[in-house]
Amino acid sequence: MTNLTAKVAQARLTRRQLAGGAAGLGAAAAIATVPSFGARQALAQASGGTLKLPLGASANVNLNPIGIGTLGAFYLQSCIYDGLVLSSPSWDDIEPGLAETWDTSEDGLTYTFHLRQGVKWHDGEPFTSADVIYTYQTILTKAIGSYMASTLFSVTGAEDFFNGTATDVSGLQAPDDNTVVFTLSEPNASFLFSILTQHSIIPAHVWKDMPVDEMTKPASWEKGQIGTGPFKFVEYQPDQFLKLDPNPDAWRGAPLLDGILFVMVGTTPDAYAAALEKGDLDYAGALPATEYERLSSIDTLTMYSKPVYNIRFLSVNVSKPYLADARVRQAIAYAIDRAGIVDAIISYGGEQTDNLTPSAKWRNENVTKYPFDPEKAKSLLAEAGWDPGQKLVVSLYYQDQAHADSIATVQQNLTDVGINAEVLQLDGSAVQDYYYNNAEFDVMLAGFGVSPDMDEFSRCFMSDAFWPAGQNAMKYVNPKVDELFLAGRQTVDEAARKTAYDEVQVILSDDLPWIPFYNLKLVAGMNTRIQNGDAIVTVWNRPYQWNIEKVSTSDGK
Repeated sequence: MTNLTAKVAQARLTRRQLAGGAAGLGAAAAIATVPSFGARQALAQASGGTLKLPLGASANVNLNPIGIGTLGAFYLQSCIYDGLVLSSPSWDDIEPGLAETWDTSEDGLTYTFHLRQGVKWHDGEPFTSADVIYTYQTILTKAIGSYMASTLFSVTGAEDFFNGTATDVSGLQAPDDNTVVFTLSEPNASFLFSILTQHSIIPAHVWKDMPVDEMTKPASWEKGQIGTGPFKFVEYQPDQFLKLDPNPDAWRGAPLLDGILFVMVGTTPDAYAAALEKGDLDYAGALPATEYERLSSIDTLTMYSKPVYNIRFLSVNVSKPYLADARVRQAIAYAIDRAGIVDAIISYGGEQTDNLTPSAKWRNENVTKYPFDPEKAKSLLAEAGWDPGQKLVVSLYYQDQAHADSIATVQQNLTDVGINAEVLQLDGSAVQDYYYNNAEFDVMLAGFGVSPDMDEFSRCFMSDAFWPAGQNAMKYVNPKVDELFLAGRQTVDEAARKTAYDEVQVILSDDLPWIPFYNLKLVAGMNTRIQNGDAIVTVWNRPYQWNIEKVSTSDGK
């Protein structure tokens, strides 16, 4: 363990001793029973209230729900919009959304969705199949630049439409106002779970006449939003607040809250923790792990340290000549005391891993592992002919103290083995260009939230997933990896899928375009006045399992 890591570990030990047994109370909070709809209506009259949530800086807030240029504001989207299908709260299954039922053909190529009837947009217009067709054609319009586009290429004609060689998506049809049919060019076992749960459906009547160049501007989405979800857009003032009112006609049932207010309290996890403690926020996720024990001792707060489907990793730009040799990437992995950093600094916020996926179902334990071994790192660097004068920039966009301490330790570890490492702290607004658009990075500490299905990693590692068609910003290419991801996707036989994905994980553990660091735990806090708050402390960071309509307050404020 490095000196810095050891010092932080000692400091943490002191905090644990001081905190005593209080820390476990918040983590063990019981899951509230969801009341019946009738009981919820009665409770709404008695409680209501406004839920205060953190608002990101305007440079980082993207109100566009179809993923133009960024992953978007998932919590906000889940309040305003719905998808065809929803994940279950545990992310173990699929639940109906705007599609009430669906059928899958025996060959796994045709999905027929029967839409929920009587659903209205917030402006009173009826929701129909035309809105679904419009949404997916928009996502697949290349000029829009949606990162979701490549996930739909298994739909017949989708790639042709994306490339401009077709005027419509032949595999996306609406035989009537209440039915949508997707036809795939090949079976895709992850189609429902990993793909359709990502997408918000937007209203064709609102957006169809807007030019593409206007639709890609953030300002176009900041003046009003029309969805089908449980809350309606009211007003957004950048860097100040965003206000939502309840939608009494929501198909999921009228929300219990009187409103939601996203408020600017700062831009860092430490600022969120301070605001939560003062009562300026009712709920905040991504709190500093270093604050977990202290905040757990506060009577007005319930704290959570909950595993999520998110892996933190060091992304390596393999297109840089000095990082093209896998031995260099392996040396970096051996050089960093990842286990020591996680134990001493990340603590409640994660668990160190050498695996690609947090999913117990798909994880292959027989991958190459990289324990802290500086001598092995030096040996590999020598074999690869590493130039000690070559600068290596290690960047990150997380702005909390734990990540600052972690990256400082990473820098020292690399320096100790002869790598001239320096740290670059990025503002969130710079990540898009630095990492994706321009691929300037050398090594970046980043995170990836995934569904439990392994196919989702295909959009990070397949050679047809270079940004913006996918999220392969590392410029990684391996034909065998492409072949295996396709094999896993094109069969519904789970044993065969497991075999393919096990081999993918072995290859990637040797090639290391990503160096796995730790599986994230959500460190979150909630004011005890929030009723049924467990409904929004989710295992995931995507929209449609955030059951915000079930939340209320005990004081009606």
